[in-house]
Amino acid sequence: GITGEGTIYTSGNPSRIVSLNTATGAHSWEPVGTSAAVQGWLIWHPGGKVLAGDQSGRVYSVNTATGAQSWTEVTTGYDAVQAPPAAQIRAWSNAAFQAAVPDDLIFAASRNSTGAFNTNNKVVAIKVSDGTVFWTFNGAGASSVDYIVGMPYVDYVRNRLYVASRAGSGGGQRSLWVLDTRDGSLVACNTAADCQLGHIESAPTLSYDGTTLYVGDKAGNLHAINATTTLALKWSLALGASATLNGFVWEDWTTAGRIYFSTADGNVRSVQDNGTSGSVVWTTPVAGPGTPLLLEKIFVGSSDGTVHQLTLTGTDEKQFTVETGVTVGDVSTEDAGQIFVGTSAGKLYKINLTGGALP
Repeated sequence: GITGEGTIYTSGNPSRIVSLNTATGAHSWEPVGTSAAVQGWLIWHPGGKVLAGDQSGRVYSVNTATGAQSWTEVTTGYDAVQAPPAAQIRAWSNAAFQAAVPDDLIFAASRNSTGAFNTNNKVVAIKVSDGTVFWTFNGAGASSVDYIVGMPYVDYVRNRLYVASRAGSGGGQRSLWVLDTRDGSLVACNTAADCQLGHIESAPTLSYDGTTLYVGDKAGNLHAINATTTLALKWSLALGASATLNGFVWEDWTTAGRIYFSTADGNVRSVQDNGTSGSVVWTTPVAGPGTPLLLEKIFVGSSDGTVHQLTLTGTDEKQFTVETGVTVGDVSTEDAGQIFVGTSAGKLYKINLTGGALP
């Protein structure tokens, strides 16, 4: 779930967008039906909207106060929207963006995965006010873009959208795409090889200082890309053939270049960016981990039915049983005083923290 102003918004395979009061868990309004399952995170917009994409290729805007649908955009040439949409808020953007774009934009990527669709995926920018398309990247299929399931990342300083995709049937297509958020034009990489990173199904993440983009591929490699001007590959770190990155990475609040993430081989990991190389700081086993949440501790859901609490040095110091026999998914919070988790049983739980730790 994603929280905003005392409410948590969530969805799933039953094709519903749900709004719950974070204090009581009561429904804020009647769940809103979608045409197909919503399998990516929802996006909360400060203008009183919650935004989502579904498996029919539609993007939805729902009024957070009433549950009324503001608009639905049926994206042309999309089998599905599985990656969570990303947004750029005009009021928070620089003068260059404000001069070129009259509205807040939401960016939705396609998951076309059959036949020739592994080369004609697209990204659209949709105006949040009315749901109309502002620009389309790869609308005519000039670029060979495989399907996209990781959430794009907005770089407000450079007006860039970082998008990661799979790499085509042979694995040699470009899989890192950098777009100008003002018009959807493609930003060139330093060399073609710097953006040919193999199949990627995770979300790119920019470092706090804005210099480095981190992304993990399906072969278990973590890549660091120079985001300043060149888009050159700085380094790659092999974590293991099954160590596919789950979701995205977190950077430490105080230690620059210290990042935390979970991998599909059943581990939570910490890596240090040394500038020209990356090194593993620690690896801690957690069964079937979801995407972790970094607060004063690291909280991660597990396929063992618990939430694990790890120290920033990797000690798995506490586990809280949510429900036996289920998988606990990604963790979120509203104000760091509690965490929210969903489960494979179709339930959402709120767990109050005590002094920043599990009870």
